[in-house]
Amino acid sequence: MQRDARHSRNEVGEVTYGPVVQARTVPGDDHDVRASLDVSYRGLPSRAARLYRLLGVHPGPEFSGAAASAALGDEARGPLEELLDANLLTKLGEDRHRLHDLVRLHASDAAEVGEPAAERAAALRRVIDHYLAGATRAEEIVDPQHRTLPRDYGPGPHFPPYVGDDSPGALDWMDRELANLMAVIHRARPAGVPTAAWQTTDALWPHFIRRKSYQHGRAAHAEGLAAARELGDVAAQCRMLTSGGLVELDSGGHARALEMFEEAARLFRGAGDALGQARTLNYRGLAHQRLGDAGRAAGLFARAAAELPAAGDVRAGGLARLNLADVALADGRPEAATEEAAAALAVLRDVGDSYNAARAGTLLGHAFLERGLPERAEDHLTAALAALRESGADYETARVVAGTAALAEHRGAPEEARARFREALGLNAAAGRAGSHAAEAVRERLRRLTDG
Repeated sequence: MQRDARHSRNEVGEVTYGPVVQARTVPGDDHDVRASLDVSYRGLPSRAARLYRLLGVHPGPEFSGAAASAALGDEARGPLEELLDANLLTKLGEDRHRLHDLVRLHASDAAEVGEPAAERAAALRRVIDHYLAGATRAEEIVDPQHRTLPRDYGPGPHFPPYVGDDSPGALDWMDRELANLMAVIHRARPAGVPTAAWQTTDALWPHFIRRKSYQHGRAAHAEGLAAARELGDVAAQCRMLTSGGLVELDSGGHARALEMFEEAARLFRGAGDALGQARTLNYRGLAHQRLGDAGRAAGLFARAAAELPAAGDVRAGGLARLNLADVALADGRPEAATEEAAAALAVLRDVGDSYNAARAGTLLGHAFLERGLPERAEDHLTAALAALRESGADYETARVVAGTAALAEHRGAPEEARARFREALGLNAAAGRAGSHAAEAVRERLRRLTDG
């Protein structure tokens, strides 16, 4: 990239606008477009021109007003309007803008010429912090118990986005910004901010699990783990291994998940972290359960249920009881499942984990159904359904809806049962789990009802 001789700074440090830079290699038809962009850029007021240049370091083509303010380091509303007036931006909707690919390339070139490297790096760090702060706030709303490790931000100024006030709204924000968030994860380490790579991945974990965005989850955790290893941060490595392992587990990579959980256990053991090592008991049990070894899984869950509360993590002990209930129900032992699910429900309610308490209520409802106690089943399934619908977790909601369908079938209401089973199938499809064992079981129940 070469500077154009007519592009310089005057005696007070302001940029004077000749043609911006010699063009990168672009198709011949695009040279006229670039010349037009040069004219539009030269006509911008100084703050709008600076915003235009700094938008060239933004990692994705779409952005909000708050992201633009982060790039500029100041309120960007006025300069954004000036860029829109100059036809350098496309307005996609309320507070949503886009740079066309050629415009983005032009802005990036302008930044390399018109902004010192330190200014470009500072702008990128502010943008990275903007998305990290947004993902962290969304994580706090969707899964308040998830974040246990700190977040590190640059010197600012900071422009955190508004991500909504409830779980569906926060998940929708993550959906809307997912391309930018993934770009941040991949840009952070080469930009010298490896902490942001693993911390943004960590903040996005509830989205990967609730929205079943497994391809993104795998890619993010691979980059996050590489960043944590580069830092030599054992706690961060263990977090990337365990949460990344859960993404693998949820998407069918059971053997790979077990490898990741066992590597985390070794790292925890080497660091003398007894609590971290105990937490991997649950994870390793889940992997063995999915690999078909229910007996080994149950043994690990039983150890977790005993060791985790003693080590200081009552909530994880409750999750171990939830996992024991799941094993017992699948094994045809509804009485044991009732006992474990009730214990899990009490613990998870007490610690304020409404999402996993609803999962325990779902298991309890199914266990009561298996025991021929539909009234007790209905109480738990109704409460769980309300909580899970509010959380925006389609897959777990599908499991409850399937239970309410079975209740309708038990009451002799086949039309209601069919409607509920169809709803459960739709929720499984929305969660990307249309081919799961749970979805196939629902299809079989629906076939029997329809054929009968």
